[in-house]
Amino acid sequence: MATTDVFFMARCPHCGEVILHRQVSVFAIQGKGSMFLSCSCGFLLAVIAPQGQKHYAVEVWSDCCEEPHRFIFTLGQLLKNNLALSCSRTDVHLGYLGDRESILAEVIETDVLSLTEGVSLWDFFADIQVMTAVLKKCYRLLAAGKVQCHGCGADIDVRIYRDRVGIHCPYCGNGGYLPAAKEQDSLLMEQAEGLILEKEGINIVYGNMMK
Repeated sequence: MATTDVFFMARCPHCGEVILHRQVSVFAIQGKGSMFLSCSCGFLLAVIAPQGQKHYAVEVWSDCCEEPHRFIFTLGQLLKNNLALSCSRTDVHLGYLGDRESILAEVIETDVLSLTEGVSLWDFFADIQVMTAVLKKCYRLLAAGKVQCHGCGADIDVRIYRDRVGIHCPYCGNGGYLPAAKEQDSLLMEQAEGLILEKEGINIVYGNMMK
């Protein structure tokens, strides 16, 4: 069965180093006329709207310009491609749009911190190698469908701090924090088979226990 969902991934320029994930149905976009994608801080990050019969207009906000960046894509491009969004004037990376699996594969294989531009990474993180390892494992689990919030969708908000990674469901608020400061933190995450977001925090699943 062909997917009808569009995956959006970007950093919020308003509240800090936040990587956002949104999975939006093209039917919902058509039904509502437009879809507004906002960060949990309230900042309007993007709008996706039908543009004629066969195209979709995407407007993305960032901190590099004083106006939204506008892109036009066909439905086929949105559903089957990894579309890297960049500012045409400054070449600043704005995020990704398109096929969920392709985007996650791109982020895992390249730089998982590529959405945190403008930060002196070596000075910011307690240990950048540990942070990278923890994030890579989080994305592998997400790509495999093993980051779950029971009763909610597949969208996950990931906030990157100096020494930990915050993972929360944008709908119910379930989730918590994964430590990412010491080598032991990355070793424990490497053994994880899944993450379950709960009201009390993140339940890390070890062994073959994840459905």
